[in-house]
Amino acid sequence: DADGARVFADDTRLHLDGGCFGAACPQPGAFGQVRGAATFDGIDDIITVPDTSTLRLRTFSIGLWVRPTEIRSGRQTLVNRGGYSEASSQDANDENRNYYIGIEPMSMTLRFLAGQTPYVFPGAPDPGKPEACATLAPLFNLTTTKKLNLKQWNHVMGTFDGRIARLYVNGSLA
Repeated sequence: DADGARVFADDTRLHLDGGCFGAACPQPGAFGQVRGAATFDGIDDIITVPDTSTLRLRTFSIGLWVRPTEIRSGRQTLVNRGGYSEASSQDANDENRNYYIGIEPMSMTLRFLAGQTPYVFPGAPDPGKPEACATLAPLFNLTTTKKLNLKQWNHVMGTFDGRIARLYVNGSLA
């Protein structure tokens, strides 16, 4: 997309274009590892893709190229679907369909959350009812020991087969 773009085109067969608003827009036009890339500030830049059933995955592989330029004090979300951010709630009907990959604060390690399971408050009157669930906790919450390379392109791949989650950094199981 051209400089100043507010829409980021998806050139896959799904055409799930993303968008951004105002100061939270990343800068388009950077040279990526494979093609063009967007440059994110690591603080509040975001591209949002509208929710669709196509993104509600029970099994998946999600890959991305990332080139971190500095270590940040806050968590840096790389990809998030389904409310793993602290500010949003999760939908009890989206069991096993959520995922998150992000860079952990003050490090170049990654966190990968996949799937979800209801967390029921102890002593809930009817634990079988969705309203008894305070939140949906990730089935898998992985943190890598392998670090991303600073100021270099890194390939990150998260996989989830509905039972096991795995995270790869630069081709190695992390």
